[in-house]
Amino acid sequence: MKKVMSIVIFFCLVLGMAGCSSNSKSGTDSGGNGSSSNVKIDSAAASKYEGKPEMKYVNAGLPVPYEGLDLGGREIVVAAWWDPSPGERGTNEAIDLQYERFDYLEQQYHCKFVFRKTSQADIITRIQTSVESGTSVFDAAWVNSSDLPVLAMNNYLYNLSDIKAYDFSDPKWNQTMIKKGTLVDKKYGFSWLIEPGINTVMVFNKEMFKKNGWPDLYDLVDKKEWTFDKLREIAQMATDKASGRSGVVGSAFMFRQYMYSNNAECVSFDETGKPSFTVDSANAIEGFQHLLDLKYKYQVIDEPESATWDYFLTAFKEGKAAMSFTQYYLINEQLGDMKDDFGVIPPPMGPKATEYSSVVINSPVMVMPANNPQGQEVGFILDLVNEPYPGHEDLWKIEPESFLRDNKSVEIVKYMSDNCAVLDNMVYFPSAYNLLQETLVSVWRSESTLAEGLSKIKTQSNQLMNDVYKGWTKAS
Repeated sequence: MKKVMSIVIFFCLVLGMAGCSSNSKSGTDSGGNGSSSNVKIDSAAASKYEGKPEMKYVNAGLPVPYEGLDLGGREIVVAAWWDPSPGERGTNEAIDLQYERFDYLEQQYHCKFVFRKTSQADIITRIQTSVESGTSVFDAAWVNSSDLPVLAMNNYLYNLSDIKAYDFSDPKWNQTMIKKGTLVDKKYGFSWLIEPGINTVMVFNKEMFKKNGWPDLYDLVDKKEWTFDKLREIAQMATDKASGRSGVVGSAFMFRQYMYSNNAECVSFDETGKPSFTVDSANAIEGFQHLLDLKYKYQVIDEPESATWDYFLTAFKEGKAAMSFTQYYLINEQLGDMKDDFGVIPPPMGPKATEYSSVVINSPVMVMPANNPQGQEVGFILDLVNEPYPGHEDLWKIEPESFLRDNKSVEIVKYMSDNCAVLDNMVYFPSAYNLLQETLVSVWRSESTLAEGLSKIKTQSNQLMNDVYKGWTKAS
């Protein structure tokens, strides 16, 4: 699945490199290099595991778990609705390092990784039927984060908090995805090969900006001056109704983004984990109103009402828009042959925000079925798969440099991955999510005001979310 695999190497390695410079709560050096001065290192173990992922235990002065583990040729099956393997050997250094890691683990622990491609529906069905029948089909599988709560509340998923090898406070893990896989106080999902730390981004036509003398967006981003107002000002400059050019497009990706970019959330949780509908907060309403003003007051967004999701980047590529909101993975898929040069920047900040944000909505998370009798051992090996690669700190650049047009865009994407990802927890409540989306579309089409639309669905949304929450607490 190209749109998924296009981000595999980058975000896996971005998070991995972050782990190289920080220690986990157990004092383990995730990168496998160096150790704390007051930790006694086992010299024999250090010699045995030098350059290997188990070195994190040695550097922490801890024994390596499952020393001498022999899985007897057991298959470790990883399933997804795309090919979850690293890719084709020899493609680049990053992929080769991943295969080197798999080869080592297979030899060290006498196991065999099997990467299985099937449908989303088949993954869900097989997890359910295998747990109910007591048979094992997958050791790990990717599911959409929106499917995770129902699987967890019905006890189909392994509580990953119980797996001793996992330390999810380690910076090698994408914390946005850990949160996405957490229900109440239990962790059921994480990211291993795929780390979609960012989702919503913006692209701008660099040649168009240079030709017309419009402000330098990179400079504005660096100075933290890339704001709602600044976007509106530039979009007004860029809008040319005579030629049919919009200042900005991509409304399909802007609805929730403009709320989160103004320091708002769609859902809040109390100390027990009970959700509450907060789309009617002052910050959320203010953010969405800025978006409505772009369309109706300033008329800098001109999109056909029947536009499909791929209209926006097509219009941008053809020079019919100076800027576009989009999703990161779509850049590689749709702009690879764009003639004009383009750059990537974060969505702008609203008046209530102090940092840029990139909303992560529905994305794959890795889970482990609940009936795995060797869950501890498999978890140990999967944890080693995700260990960083010492001495290869620049590998993360391979993926973004393959399709982004300049170093500044690469730098910004890295910054966003490290600092700007925010989680839209509304995706955990599919019925409430769809109800909100229908309401926002209605407001966008001027069929009702925002206040009217939100007031109509607040009680129903809270009830829908509470129904899901009751399932969580029952399962816990």
